[in-house]
Amino acid sequence: TDSTIDGKYTKTIIQQKAELAKHIIAVSGSSKNGGLVLSRSGSASYRLESKLVKKENSKNISTMATGFNKTISSIIEITKNDPENLIAPYDIQFQSNIFKEFAHGSAGISVRYNSKEVLEEIEQKIKKIINQQKRNKIYQVQFEGGQKRPAMEQTTETTEFYNQVLNLAKKNDVKVAKMHRWSS
Repeated sequence: TDSTIDGKYTKTIIQQKAELAKHIIAVSGSSKNGGLVLSRSGSASYRLESKLVKKENSKNISTMATGFNKTISSIIEITKNDPENLIAPYDIQFQSNIFKEFAHGSAGISVRYNSKEVLEEIEQKIKKIINQQKRNKIYQVQFEGGQKRPAMEQTTETTEFYNQVLNLAKKNDVKVAKMHRWSS
């Protein structure tokens, strides 16, 4: 289909029509059982890097390993009791050698959130955790990243439009249901 080749033939036509339309119904991303996506979580991605700088004592490797793992754990704990938002690590790596007094850790942190305010709150909590780690003189910590996709919150307008679609669906004996999408 045209969608499998990124709308090569229809993209321009659809864009022209969309500019003139009051509402657009795009079934891409909906479910086969009649689900209409009215909201979608946003995503953010971060990278945590830690590097041993005080190499004169082999015990510093253990100190850094503990700090690195506790940092990841503390970040994950931010959304522990929050079923609406999620923080999950990925691609965690830690390499060390006590004979060469070397240690380096890196981890990706993926965040799914449902509003801009929630992301701002999560980022503030992460910054507090990272700032505590940056005070350590044994190892350096670097943390970077940010929002990749904003959350699409359900609005009054989308709810009203959904109700219009629902009324049309009922008249035509078609199933329609509200959906929240965690991924795109």
